[in-house]
Amino acid sequence: MDIVLIDDEPIIHQALGSFLCRSGHQVHSAADGSEGLALASECKPDLIISDIRMPGIDGLELLEKLKMRTPTTPVVLITGHGDVTTAISALDKGAFAYLRKPVKLEELVAVIERIEERQQLEKNFLYQNDRIGQNTDHILVEKATMARDIDHANTALRNDLQRLAHLWQQTEPALRRHLEQEDAIAILLENIPAIVESLQRDSECIHKAVHYTPTTRQDSDPSPTEA
Repeated sequence: MDIVLIDDEPIIHQALGSFLCRSGHQVHSAADGSEGLALASECKPDLIISDIRMPGIDGLELLEKLKMRTPTTPVVLITGHGDVTTAISALDKGAFAYLRKPVKLEELVAVIERIEERQQLEKNFLYQNDRIGQNTDHILVEKATMARDIDHANTALRNDLQRLAHLWQQTEPALRRHLEQEDAIAILLENIPAIVESLQRDSECIHKAVHYTPTTRQDSDPSPTEA
């Protein structure tokens, strides 16, 4: 963890700074509020530990400026006996915690562990939100693709129906004529036996008439012998 330690007392840097380095943290030291503000703005630390009573910019003013520049960075205040009420008030302004002087190392370790747990939870939360966002984006892309495909299918279907309607308009008259012709053929086929029968009767009548006429003439005319 990157930590900015701000205090005007060298002994604090020697004691707390050395302990934090031995604990595996990287410590950036500042001797007053102005230096600490510039250092925090430059290195973007994971934690800022600051004394309240310092020359120039004190801990409370520094807290307000830090919350404007790095609002998510936790700030732990170090307080003397007379600063406890002020430190408690600073909690309402966004301080993460306060430690009373002389700082007990186990209390410092506990505060750092709480901060690390919170930061881990925040990372997990951001990671889950990022995954949800990616899944949501993927779902939105799939829905957009599906909607596009449906639109294309509807357009193709509409075009096919229009072509089918146009083809029907062109085909219907021909079908009607064909059906009329089929009806005429059906009527003709139905009447062919009667027509054939009628033709046969007419043929027989003609045949009888042809054979009947010469016989009539022979009966009426005198034979050559009689003449």
